Amino acid sequence: MQRFALLTFLLLAAPWARADWCELRAGMDRDSAWRCAGVPLLQNEARGGNAMWTYDRCGYIIFERGRVAYWDAPKPEPKKPALAKTTPPAPAPARPAAPAPASRIAAEQHTPVAAPAKS
Repeated sequence: MQRFALLTFLLLAAPWARADWCELRAGMDRDSAWRCAGVPLLQNEARGGNAMWTYDRCGYIIFERGRVAYWDAPKPEPKKPALAKTTPPAPAPARPAAPAPASRIAAEQHTPVAAPAKS
């Protein structure tokens, strides 16, 4: 059963997967153009067999009387710039401690603080 489902999917998806615009020729019928270019995003139909199929990236096919008259293949995908290797930011420097009051510094140094002289 799984093989049948896979085979069915591949057969149905083949026209979407194979978009060979190089094989497209003036005078082709719609079925042949569909096999070459794949499924269009938008189909504009008019009287007399005239139509325009629009594809991704500015591709299009114009039909006159049911046959390919003009086309332009989609533009190639723009190359994505290579991602630069980034290093994590350096840690922020530690904040210096607030200066201690003079009385505490004197106590830590075990030196007596002189009392102010009386006049």
